Amino acid sequence: MKKRNLHGLNNPNDEFFIEELAKIPTTLKEEDSYSFFKHILSLFASTKITNDVGNEILLTICKLLTLENHLQIFIDNCFVSNLPLDNFLLIDNILNILDILASKNPSSITREALEPIARRSPYKTLFLLAKMAQKEPLLQNDNNLNQKNSKNNSKSNSKNTSKNNRKDYNYEEEDESDEKNFSLIEKLDWISLLFESESFKRPECAENFISLLVYLLDNSDSFYREFSRKVWMTICSLLQSQNDNIIKYAYVSLCYLIDNEICSHSTLPFSLIANHLSKISLQKSAFSLLIRCNFQRMKSPELVKILIQHATSNKKATLVLLRLSQTENGVDLLINNSSWMGTGLPDKLTTMNLFCNVLLHKEQRESLATKTRDVVNFLSSAFSIEDEKNPNLDTIVVSVLCTILRRIPFDENLVKQLSRHKFLTAYFGRTTRQDTPRNAIYALHVINLVADCCYTKELSQVIDFLIHSIKKNDDNSNFALLTAANLCKYKECVEKLKEKKIVKYILDLDTNTKYQRRFLQAIGAIY
Repeated sequence: MKKRNLHGLNNPNDEFFIEELAKIPTTLKEEDSYSFFKHILSLFASTKITNDVGNEILLTICKLLTLENHLQIFIDNCFVSNLPLDNFLLIDNILNILDILASKNPSSITREALEPIARRSPYKTLFLLAKMAQKEPLLQNDNNLNQKNSKNNSKSNSKNTSKNNRKDYNYEEEDESDEKNFSLIEKLDWISLLFESESFKRPECAENFISLLVYLLDNSDSFYREFSRKVWMTICSLLQSQNDNIIKYAYVSLCYLIDNEICSHSTLPFSLIANHLSKISLQKSAFSLLIRCNFQRMKSPELVKILIQHATSNKKATLVLLRLSQTENGVDLLINNSSWMGTGLPDKLTTMNLFCNVLLHKEQRESLATKTRDVVNFLSSAFSIEDEKNPNLDTIVVSVLCTILRRIPFDENLVKQLSRHKFLTAYFGRTTRQDTPRNAIYALHVINLVADCCYTKELSQVIDFLIHSIKKNDDNSNFALLTAANLCKYKECVEKLKEKKIVKYILDLDTNTKYQRRFLQAIGAIY
């Protein structure tokens, strides 16, 4: 069969060129399709074509590509690479051609074709990429493909199942070498453009860019396995934007990924987030992420510092600090910046909760004890907690403080500071009162702790309480005898015990328990 003569299309500047070109969509036969595409596209490289003529050529190609036989020839011979991709004035019709290809065969569009267009028109390129993603079989989950014609609820169930399976994927151990285990990047090279082109981060399209990344991550398991970390890091990088709307959208997207259990990496620009907390317009968004995010790798003293500042009046900051105190690195940061211990976050009771969280980490207790001044400030502040609506709070606070004191590694310096700041006087004054017998046990514990370290004047001041507890003959009497025995290492205490004639009292008793004998031995009454 004789092939079509294309001589009438040799000179794009000829007055009959446009007229001849207009006939092509209705007269071009399939066997002439290859020759036509090759010839007409070569004109862009070999001849100076006006923009009007160039657009007419591209419009003609668009019309041809609506016909299946011509479309397939165009795709099979990779004519997309011959398009005048660098000519910005022709970009609309080039995008129309790519739009047709995206609808019919998205894998026929390569990164090479998209890259120059993305530089010039990133906004429109994103819409094209979104269509390619929706049509590309390699980006569809197997279960979604199988359920393509099922009811909506069936599709939803299969999708949820797919997402739940992602929980078993250890994305924290993912690194760049993981790409070798997947063929997605090799088969769809345009995906790499998403992570390498800075054009998509421009203010006019950054939010659409984020939406596309989240869509791909949300709807494609293969994309998730290969690119979850890159998506996370890309969205995090947009937190550096100078545009508040983009920053807010990035925060919302990260929260969406966490809330829907799509992914949650522990790598975040925490120092940058700290800066956002100082900006009123971004505070709400930043706190929303901090309340949700993973702190396992958080090492930002700047963030802790500003959270402490906000926590005096902002409950969200307090919640973040409480979450932070559940991690070892968070506890290290809280101990290093220990100024919060004597403040209300936003109240003293919340500060006590935070301190207790820190104290739960046994490995860091020694480090905590070195912050003597702030620990003493905390104890003094916590001891003054009152609540008229809760009369039992006094005993609760004393109980908690006693537990805290028993967990903190005591040394002579800490005891001397507690004495100097009159904490011991206040503590023993409350716990040794006769009208609060429930607090007696908490007094005995702390008397022993102090006595194990060194002598302070408060030990002599509690002698009357010890004698009363011994004579009371209740559940605390034996403990009181052991505590009194512990005080006998200090001559000031021995003198006062003898002055109160407690030795004679015990010797006159009808009983002879091991606790009595230990006390009598300690004070030198028996051997």
